[in-house]
Amino acid sequence: MKNGAPEEKVAVVHHAVDLTMYEKISENKMAMRKKLELPEESFIVLHAGNLYSWKKPEIVIDALEFTKSFDVHFCNVGEIEEKQRLVEYAREKKVKNFLFHHRVSPATVPSYLKAADALVLLPAPKS
Repeated sequence: MKNGAPEEKVAVVHHAVDLTMYEKISENKMAMRKKLELPEESFIVLHAGNLYSWKKPEIVIDALEFTKSFDVHFCNVGEIEEKQRLVEYAREKKVKNFLFHHRVSPATVPSYLKAADALVLLPAPKS
């Protein structure tokens, strides 16, 4: 290869996302929220994926504690490890704008992404 790397050690990895799934969505953000039964006027922060304890999902609840005077909702679409513990933690912090959705099909994820205002990733490594 040009910079001296052996060809057998180089791989081309194409997009891991099927962008055609997003192109099929014709509804606007508000129509999508209505369809998904999400708060239409809120600022929605979305996490699409499973919430495991090693990802430290408490960080999101801690951040939501500072948004109580704003209409902000956190929405998770995916499995939630220790869901009851997180509900109790949110209750202790008096955070009520935490929406739990169950795992959705991969074909539905683009709809949730379109309905959201911001996305959050919790990539904490396992220790």
